[in-house]
Amino acid sequence: SIGVKSLVDGSGGTSNPAARARLQDLLTHARDELSLDFLIVADPAGKVIARHNDVPAAGETLADIDKDDPIAQRVLAAGNRSQVSPAAAGVVESSGFLSKMWLDKAARVEGASLNKAIVVEAGAPIFTSGRFSGVLLAGQMLNNYFVARPGASSIQTPLVTEVREKLLPGADSSGAVVALNDTVIASSVLSGIGG
Repeated sequence: SIGVKSLVDGSGGTSNPAARARLQDLLTHARDELSLDFLIVADPAGKVIARHNDVPAAGETLADIDKDDPIAQRVLAAGNRSQVSPAAAGVVESSGFLSKMWLDKAARVEGASLNKAIVVEAGAPIFTSGRFSGVLLAGQMLNNYFVARPGASSIQTPLVTEVREKLLPGADSSGAVVALNDTVIASSVLSGIGG
């Protein structure tokens, strides 16, 4: 529903600068509305067409953002075989990716030197008139800076908050924690003691 079909031409690039700006606005709006941390649109070769946060550099590819992104690789491979194959998984994103998406400060863990983050990432192929024309990547960092919005649907509720609500509904003292090795990187429990 991001409206990529009308904004992406047959060659995988945007048809004009105004269309690129409109696509970036749509991505930013969708990111905010769905409580996501990033949205990226790329062409069938993996060249980034638009990101929610900035205009991509000339020739920027998904490999430039994250060389080992399994979700992007899987969706690109399936799309190039003309298969509709969305993918989703928890992935550990590098500091370079976090910086490019402007998430490096939000991903920091107080009292730890960790420079990576666990992200729930999803990718879906974009088909136009039966032809693979690109890929959409979306992700939500498992972090503790979100709170559920009143009346939010499950798709708008951050995962750490949703886990807490499912495990112990109505309890304010319960929580969910996500750790990378021995470092807690996400917690639904607000800490007043430090890292």
